[in-house]
Parts: sequence; structure tokens; C-alpha cells
Amino acid sequence: MEKMRDVKPNAVTVASVLPACANLGALGVGQRIEEYAKAEGYLKNIFVCNGILELYARCGSIDRAKRMFDEIGRKRNLCSWNTLIMGLAVHGKCSEALDYFNQMQVTSPCF
Repeated sequence: MEKMRDVKPNAVTVASVLPACANLGALGVGQRIEEYAKAEGYLKNIFVCNGILELYARCGSIDRAKRMFDEIGRKRNLCSWNTLIMGLAVHGKCSEALDYFNQMQVTSPCF
């Protein structure tokens, strides 16, 4: 166990634990993980960004979810779109969810 002291979470670790935080509604823990990810430069990783997006979308922090979605920018993938649309719909913002769905079709026709 002594060797474990030098082990630190990498982007894969961060991307793996964020959905657990989202499922548990552990927003505070997820936010600390986001701060760690920022400090380590892991926000260049789409899987980490999508995990943060999922955290906020599931926990009902829709404004933060939209902010992360905007920060992802051109790196967005289908998971990014689906996560935001799901978060909006689940939290009663169905019109906005449909707006994002339509925007997805226009800006990303390959989906």
C-alpha cells in the first residue's frame, strides 16, 4: 500500500468518477473534482467535460450545465448534446430541450 501514495487520479479516473457523483446527487464532491480537473489541465479531455456536464445536468444545475456545454464548443459530441437535452427535459425545461435538439440537427448534421 505504500506505493499508492504517489498515485494520483488522471483524466480517465476523473471521467470515471463524475457519473457516480451525478447519480448520487453529490454536487459538492463533483465540483471539487471539477476544480481538480481544471488544475490538472484535464478539461481538454471531452470525456471529462461530458462527465462535468452530466454532473450538472443530473443535479439540476442547468445554468452550469449550459456553461460547460458552451465551453466544450467545437469538441461537442453526441454524448454532449444528449446529456444537455436530457438534463433540460428532466428538469422541466422541455421547450429549451427541443430548441437544443433542433440546434443539434442544424449545427451537427452528421448526428
